[in-house]
Amino acid sequence: MHMKRGRRWSLLLGVVFCGSIAQGTSKLHIFTSQQGQVVSARIIQVDSQRGLVELELENKQRKKVKPTVFIESDQAYIRDWAIGQAFMASSGFRFKGEKKVIEDWSESGGIGVNREFEKVVYICDLKNGSAYTFENIEVEYCVYWEQEYPEASGERKERLDYSGRNSINSVAPRTAVAVQTDPVTLVYQYLAGGYYYSNGATGKQSSKMKGVWLKAKLTTESGETFVRDFCEPASVMKQQVWKAPPKAEVETSSGKKKRKKK
Repeated sequence: MHMKRGRRWSLLLGVVFCGSIAQGTSKLHIFTSQQGQVVSARIIQVDSQRGLVELELENKQRKKVKPTVFIESDQAYIRDWAIGQAFMASSGFRFKGEKKVIEDWSESGGIGVNREFEKVVYICDLKNGSAYTFENIEVEYCVYWEQEYPEASGERKERLDYSGRNSINSVAPRTAVAVQTDPVTLVYQYLAGGYYYSNGATGKQSSKMKGVWLKAKLTTESGETFVRDFCEPASVMKQQVWKAPPKAEVETSSGKKKRKKK
């Protein structure tokens, strides 16, 4: 196929996609071939096993080619797009959260008052089900729980939360990593036999974990950012309000602290 340098062109290659495929629709991008021809198109899907990319041209025609027909920067754009789509796919990056008590103890809360404590974390398993390696993932999470306090009219329930962050260097294809939240302390308080509150408050107060909300952010080499939200249980997203962790502080060369961007 003969084409003049600098003109937009059509890509012709008939193949059937199968295997590991990243699907979606990208924004219009100007692709440049190794010979200097250019075309404006959107990526429709990338087949990692066959090494093919399907493009939709401005005239809505769809063509399939090998990414290597393009210059290196366009090959990187295609690769990053495929990684992002795989990351956003429900089967590409999966989450499982589990509550775990890592420590418990008892102590006196005063005359006639017994108190029990639990340190609780969430173990968040993140599994890469795709054919791509996910690198430099930033993780932010918010843990929610409810604490009861004695009052004359009954228990006063206070909603509490704690936000934190973590980072993952890489997750290889078909592997998983675990992220553990910082521990929070649940308090259980009850009166010993024969004791009661003079104001009529009930003699037992408890605490309960309400769940965890996790945001995983992947930034590709080309600067594109993809964010996934995960919750355990799933109802957390509807019942709670997301609270981002405070910005980290880093030391500058002058010794002053400077807030680090999220």
